[in-house]
Parts: sequence; C-alpha cells; structure tokens
Amino acid sequence: MNITVTAKHMELNDQIHAQVDRGIEKLTRVFDGLIEAKCILSAEKHRHECEISLKVFRVTLHSRHQADEVMSAIDGAMEKLHRQLKRYKAKLKDKTRPVAPVESRVDVIAPHFHDAEEAEIRHKVLDSGSYDLSAMALDEAVMQMEHQGEDLLVFTNEETLRINVVYKRKDGNIGLIDTAG
Repeated sequence: MNITVTAKHMELNDQIHAQVDRGIEKLTRVFDGLIEAKCILSAEKHRHECEISLKVFRVTLHSRHQADEVMSAIDGAMEKLHRQLKRYKAKLKDKTRPVAPVESRVDVIAPHFHDAEEAEIRHKVLDSGSYDLSAMALDEAVMQMEHQGEDLLVFTNEETLRINVVYKRKDGNIGLIDTAG
C-alpha cells in the first residue's frame, strides 16, 4: 500500500511519520483491502490539523481532525477512519447476501476426436466447481475478488439479476463477462 505524508507550515520528522504508519497499520487489521493513504498535516498558530484520504477499492474515505498537538490530531483522524471502515465493511457484508440461493455446476464432457493427433492438440479441462452466486453490485464483486485473492468471481448482478463473471486480465485491468438473456 502506498502511504504519502505531507506537511504544510511545519516540519515532518520520523516520529510523526511513524505515528501515521502505525495508524494505517491498525486500519489494515480492520480491512485489508486498502490501496492508498494520503495524510496532510498542517499547522496554523496553535492548532494542528490532520486530513487523511484512504482509498479502498473504488471508494475513498476522508477524515479530518484538529487538535492542539500533532499526535492528537493524527490519532483523532485515525479514529474517525476506523469507524468509517467498520461501517463500510458491515455494509459490504449486508449487500453480499444472496437474493435467492442459486447453485451452478460446471460439468466437463469429453469431446469425440477423429484421430489421436487431434486429441493431443486440444486443451484439457482439469477442474470443475460449484459457485454460490451471491447478488451484488459490480464494484462489490471486484472488491470481493481482490479481497479473496482470486483471479475471477462468478456472481449475480443485483441490477440485472443475470449471472456475471469478473476476472483479472493479463494487463492488470478487470474484465466483465455478462450473460445474455
């Protein structure tokens, strides 16, 4: 995860940077799908402000806290983000429950080949499986796929109520297969 700490009108020392790193580490214990964190620390007269933007998949959470000391401002902003992450995680769990339990099974049928050479050229299907087709939004499916560390996820799209597949492409982007009808 990329962590950026910026200071305005104040000096950034190792102790402050370590405090931010510890706070972000605590947040990863709540939700391990964090992508990027940006922390902006500023000082105006006797007030210190900490503003943190935390990117979690396709959602960005923001937190801002003011205090008399820099460390208190950092701790306050981290506490707010901790609460937001807990709510976000609970929201995802509520949305991923299936609308109607549907189970899908992929069965492999051996094709008939005319000769032995043609049979060797064809690829073999080595695996089949069952999937729990939970109803969820596309962005939630992408997040769940990355959270599980998988390369693909089969799900029911809650908007269209059709079976969809999201997958990781070789170029690093995400692909979508939408079934017709």
